[in-house]
Amino acid sequence: MARKIFCEAYIQDMTGPGYVWIIYGWYDNLWWLEKDNTIGCTVMEMDMAISSATILTIGVVTLSSEEGPTISGLTPQELQSQFEDRLAWPINGGFTRTPETTYSAYGYDTAWAIALVLNKSIEVLKEKVFSNGKKRRLENFTYKDGEMAQMFLYLMKEIEFDGASGYVAFKNGDRLGDLVISQMQGNLTRHIALYSTQNERLKWINNITWNGGFIPSDHTEIIKLRHGIGWRLYTIMGALAGIGFMLACFFGGFNVKYRKHSIVKMSSPNLNSIIIIGSTFGYLSVIVRGLDGTVLFLETAITSCQVLY
Repeated sequence: MARKIFCEAYIQDMTGPGYVWIIYGWYDNLWWLEKDNTIGCTVMEMDMAISSATILTIGVVTLSSEEGPTISGLTPQELQSQFEDRLAWPINGGFTRTPETTYSAYGYDTAWAIALVLNKSIEVLKEKVFSNGKKRRLENFTYKDGEMAQMFLYLMKEIEFDGASGYVAFKNGDRLGDLVISQMQGNLTRHIALYSTQNERLKWINNITWNGGFIPSDHTEIIKLRHGIGWRLYTIMGALAGIGFMLACFFGGFNVKYRKHSIVKMSSPNLNSIIIIGSTFGYLSVIVRGLDGTVLFLETAITSCQVLY
């Protein structure tokens, strides 16, 4: 599935330094180099897609890194060493250890969780009366007994302990365990950080290596630009509007002073006054309304905009 997704991403040009991929960490090493005839990419193209992008994996902690004792009294490292010793096989008079089992610590913690739940249920069953009006013992349980199963599920919520795989607790039937964030660096997977579900803290172990040397953006960048006329154009138009305003004032005064003159009376002084007043406001609007954010401070421009509009 992952090979198909990365192949499609490569075809659509969604790989490279500007992309970060987060995938589950249960895949084998060099999984993308396995030949797959169901996808439309070659092994070389898959290698280019993987190596060009920043790829993080999220997986479970297979063995706790805590140095303190677990519920058994032994540290996770001591438990793992005992487990490997028990799997040693005699060869030529000596012993050789089998390859490490990835989820052995989880099997160990599962056995402890079951034991703790059963131990808790013994005391509960001494007082609990079921729907048939009778009490039951632990040995009376069957897989068809839904009531006892619900009781076990309820008791499971109260279970919490430090196990070989880390902190063990349950919520709604799901295991709450620590997560490890790793990065595929070349042909190796390197642990980057640990996330603890117990205290909801992220502990960084190593730095992330960003392909391309920069951190890709995790959101759409919004750049706000103030658009307006340039100050040169505003100066020229403002000067012309100022000249027009002064001429309008001059002609307005001339019209008022000589309105009773026969020649002026023939041109309708009242109509002239209306035209001059309109022209005056028109020239003023060029000067005032041209004062936008490129000329004034932003706060002043916003205030003038609210007043004028």
